[in-house]
Amino acid sequence: MRSRRRAAEDRASDRGGSTRRHVLAALGAGGLLALAGPARTRAAGTGDGDEAAGPDFAGAFLKAHASVDIHAHPGRFFLEGLPPDLPAVAALGAPQTMEVIADMATGGGITAAFAMVADLPVLGIREGHIFVSRDFQPGEAWASYRRQRRILEDLVSGSGLRHIDRPHDIRAAHAAGAGGAIFAVEGGDFLEASSERLARVAADGVRIVTLVHYRVNELADNQTSAPVHHGLSAAGRALIPAFERNAVLLDLAHASEDATRQALEIATRPTLLSHSTLRRPGLEHPRLVSAAHARLVAEHGGVIGVVPWGIGQTSLADYVQEILRMIDTVGIDHVAIGTDMDATYKPVMTSYRQWPALVAGLHRAGLSDDELVKVVSGNFLRVWHAVSDSGKAPSHG
Repeated sequence: MRSRRRAAEDRASDRGGSTRRHVLAALGAGGLLALAGPARTRAAGTGDGDEAAGPDFAGAFLKAHASVDIHAHPGRFFLEGLPPDLPAVAALGAPQTMEVIADMATGGGITAAFAMVADLPVLGIREGHIFVSRDFQPGEAWASYRRQRRILEDLVSGSGLRHIDRPHDIRAAHAAGAGGAIFAVEGGDFLEASSERLARVAADGVRIVTLVHYRVNELADNQTSAPVHHGLSAAGRALIPAFERNAVLLDLAHASEDATRQALEIATRPTLLSHSTLRRPGLEHPRLVSAAHARLVAEHGGVIGVVPWGIGQTSLADYVQEILRMIDTVGIDHVAIGTDMDATYKPVMTSYRQWPALVAGLHRAGLSDDELVKVVSGNFLRVWHAVSDSGKAPSHG
């Protein structure tokens, strides 16, 4: 059977377009984009010489179809109100939340999962690397969640950003030309292994929770630390069904491969792995996933979000290639966009104004309109419908 990538090249050639290889060479003309932080790139184009790639197609496509970024920290909203000498603020740069919300509208009425950072109070930065500097004080993780949750509530009430509470809200926000916010949390630390706490945050309007982040918590091991639980803890195993009862999407990003496998043995609904890329010969990093790891999620019906970070990527062209590589590995029905916007390592996509160029690049690389719809929103919506239809999450007023 021909590979998914080869088929894409053939379609592009048949319709008189460039082959994927030629497109990637053209897109890759530029250099490394700005790091996350104060020197944020806010150009209207990609920064990679592709400003004019398919503007008519991308504009029409984005007008007709909603887009979703399944994992992001737009504008570093989670840092709002914190002192500038806090390590995370000093490392990442001051928040630019309102600018980025405006970019979401400019980029085509994009909806993003606004991910709060559960372990933020205990993270430090050393030589450019994130590490866990201490443990939580009693009640600290919950208080941090409540602070970040209030920020999101204020943004929705004061910026024109739409709160996306149910899948159908995405199309309504898109039709209005507004950015949309799905409330999410990266890391389950604030849950304190409590199903009652998960029900409470579902009532708060949170629709996505990542099981673990940089701190190995009470629930699961992560990719970047020595194993403690050898996958999931007993508490983590017990909590998986509560995600489905409360219609909260389970995000397995950052979870170790063992934790992912064990979670999927329990879950009856598809899950997310919201932001990663594939390991490959010559490119090893703890945050990359193996093909087998990605296929675990796909075989359970889930979706993997591909992230435009500086691990094996230096341009938007490389990001397009990573998306195609993931499609080849797990299939077109299991790939989405998860940019980790404004808080990832050496991002090669630094602004939602580049979203049309990304869409144009994928189109020119050979994805059909129907395939593009799946990647930019359809696959995620399928998973969300499957989870929301199974649970009882209350509508957030």
